[in-house]
Amino acid sequence: MLFKDIIGQDEIKARLIQSVRERRISHAQFFLGREGTGTLPTALAFAQYIMCENKSSGDSCGICSSCIKHSKCIHPDLHFTFPFKYEKELGRLCQDYLPQWRTMLLKNPYFGLSDWFDHIKSENKQINITADECYEIVRKLNLKSYEAEFKIFLIWMPEYLGKEGNSLLKSLEEPPPNTLFLLVGESDEKVLNTILSRTQVLRFHTLTDEELAGALISRNAVSESEAKRIARISDGSYSVALAEINHSSELLEELMLEWFRIVLKPDIRALNKWIDQFVDLGRERQKLYIKQTLQFIRETLIAKNLGETHVRVREQDINLLRWLSANFKADDAEELSFILDDLHYYIERNANPRIQMMYVSLTLHRLLTNNNIFLEQRMA
Repeated sequence: MLFKDIIGQDEIKARLIQSVRERRISHAQFFLGREGTGTLPTALAFAQYIMCENKSSGDSCGICSSCIKHSKCIHPDLHFTFPFKYEKELGRLCQDYLPQWRTMLLKNPYFGLSDWFDHIKSENKQINITADECYEIVRKLNLKSYEAEFKIFLIWMPEYLGKEGNSLLKSLEEPPPNTLFLLVGESDEKVLNTILSRTQVLRFHTLTDEELAGALISRNAVSESEAKRIARISDGSYSVALAEINHSSELLEELMLEWFRIVLKPDIRALNKWIDQFVDLGRERQKLYIKQTLQFIRETLIAKNLGETHVRVREQDINLLRWLSANFKADDAEELSFILDDLHYYIERNANPRIQMMYVSLTLHRLLTNNNIFLEQRMA
């Protein structure tokens, strides 16, 4: 991965390049940013730049032996750690799942958790970074590098380390000479404080509409008008923009709209049928659905307080947004947001999704009917 291939984030790229040129590289860095902002591609480009044999003042050469290995994600001194679902027949360590990981990286380094879940077919199985993997990192720390000056450990989504991550604290604080840790994640709140305090945090901003539109035009052969439309609703995430192109988020959006329609009637039989669909999504897509619904509620409040020109939703969703912003009280939206946050928390911890979603649906119905809202009003 070359720095020139990364969308935006010029300030962070310049800072990383300067640290290499001045040989003042922090031994543990946390690339923190929302999905689709370029945290993982930047970490890959940084690792390649550090190991490049003929680096320039602004990027890797791209043609040396080290760069060629990085381009195929096979450099022996770059070690990957990532969450996965344990399969006895496949293995218990990340190195056993490297073929799937490399395929994903080479296909699209801007991929997110949902893409990874789909790729490894996690379904309802919980994924994490295991204690065995943490011990494997400690073991590799005692090995010499194969060919590069530095040995780099890239840990994607340290949020999935859990308490097992405590076994890495000493290594993060005082790693062996010429050993670097690059952590790449989305939420510092979900990372152990003991780990976070031992890293230098680089915060990635969301991409601008202009940056996204330019990337869509140059990389995905999208027309200028379509690129501007997609960039507008992608909220600064290249992953979301790609999902819109591929319509991979369409199912969850339709499911959300159908949920509002059913809850407003209410129709218990239809609601039970809808909950069946929700349960069939699997745990990780259930969590993704909740995050998407929370985002829509946020856009509703923005429309209510700042106007429609500031919202980022699809054109086919604008009527529902107008209706909700006109009738949904701010206090009700806040209460629903807290409830959805709790739902995400409980599903993440294996609570019964059917019971949880029924409770949330009935709560939403109560909030809406207290405001004398009826389905016929929306349809008018």
